Amino acid sequence: MGPERPKPLTKDPAIYRTPSFAPDGKNIVYRKEGGNGHQGYLYSLEAGIYTLSVDGGEPVFITGEGEKPQFSKSGKEIFFTTGGFLFGSISKAFKKYDLETKKTHIVFNTSYTTNFVPSPDNLWIAFTELHKVYIAPMPATGQPIGISAKTKAVPVAQVAKDAGYNLHWSSDSKKLFWTLGNEYFPELL
Repeated sequence: MGPERPKPLTKDPAIYRTPSFAPDGKNIVYRKEGGNGHQGYLYSLEAGIYTLSVDGGEPVFITGEGEKPQFSKSGKEIFFTTGGFLFGSISKAFKKYDLETKKTHIVFNTSYTTNFVPSPDNLWIAFTELHKVYIAPMPATGQPIGISAKTKAVPVAQVAKDAGYNLHWSSDSKKLFWTLGNEYFPELL
């Protein structure tokens, strides 16, 4: 018995980005891109964030805005970033879409943060501001919090001495990892 063969989940040709599994492994969330000058615009209708069962079926449209979608710990919300991942608007936000109520809430507002990565337990947020890596507690409040390296509303700690890219957490939320050039860094929390 050999390895399982990959199976296509979608029928539509498109530019698909940043797929992420739900905690139970039964669904994925991803971004369908609107096309660009390099890859064309032929299959770029209805760009946005979608969910899809790993058993196939029809994709479910979530929102036309946002990038880097990922499920919350409970699988009942989807986190995503607006305002551009690397470039784009100076005003950026980390948002949460409730799959039950179908409402979007802003968790963090920011200007210079380019990447948000919640811990798997959703108690922490790692973020990059001007290429430096920081962590802060993730609030359970209903009101947006302005976050930056200088935020006083929640404690913020710089964890990378220099720049950091490709932020990701250990499955138990106790370590944050990042890369810088050809080096790989873990930070025990």
